[in-house]
Amino acid sequence: MKEEGSDQWKDLASLTPYDTEYTAKNLKTGKEYSLAVVAENKAGLGEAVETESSIVPRKKPGMSPQ
Repeated sequence: MKEEGSDQWKDLASLTPYDTEYTAKNLKTGKEYSLAVVAENKAGLGEAVETESSIVPRKKPGMSPQ
């Protein structure tokens, strides 16, 4: 994950091959984030694949702002 205005990528999680979804936590409401996925196997790390568009978290109705 890379936060808007930053050049630095941060690891969010290490998942198993059986995981089909992941929910990122502690994101700032209204801040833009870019996401990428990197596969790892016996040969090492693969090339990062970045999502086509960034995400901007919004608050859920009825929740207080972060």
